Amino acid sequence: MTGSHGFDAQMSGDGPASQGLRFGFYRPVSYLRRQIPVDHWNEQNTAAVEKMIAAAHGRMVDTYLEDISSEDHARPGPWGQRLLAKKLLTDLAADTLDAVAVCTVARGAFAATPVWDVVMLLACQGKQLWSADIGGPLDPRNPEHILWLKVKLGVPEPNPALLTTPTTAMKGGRA
Repeated sequence: MTGSHGFDAQMSGDGPASQGLRFGFYRPVSYLRRQIPVDHWNEQNTAAVEKMIAAAHGRMVDTYLEDISSEDHARPGPWGQRLLAKKLLTDLAADTLDAVAVCTVARGAFAATPVWDVVMLLACQGKQLWSADIGGPLDPRNPEHILWLKVKLGVPEPNPALLTTPTTAMKGGRA
């Protein structure tokens, strides 16, 4: 790894790609919403996640389908308070996963937590957030990622202070 945030992870040679990244697939699901048109969209995006993981020579270790049916969508809490988000964060800290894969980082995917904050939290642990929206790991220093998410999904730009804050020693080590 060449950077302090895990965004410069080696993806070839003796790096994680040759060993196969271990992914946790996270997806919030609301069982109260009408599922007929959504199921087709979810199938397509789940297939996009599987294709993205396969292209990275990775493997899906676990799936975290978060039931958000009872969540107050008008006033969601922090992502880390969701039940399966807690388990996912615990598994990442235990180094059983190298990265998190999601179908989309659109509004609400991480409750009230901004996606770039999730990216930075994972990076501090030496992990990555991969999204089918861009077909790979999100990099808050990449202007194309920032612009694409801003224009297509309405995701605000990352907080510049987070990108320059020194981090402590990296935890984990595969991402």
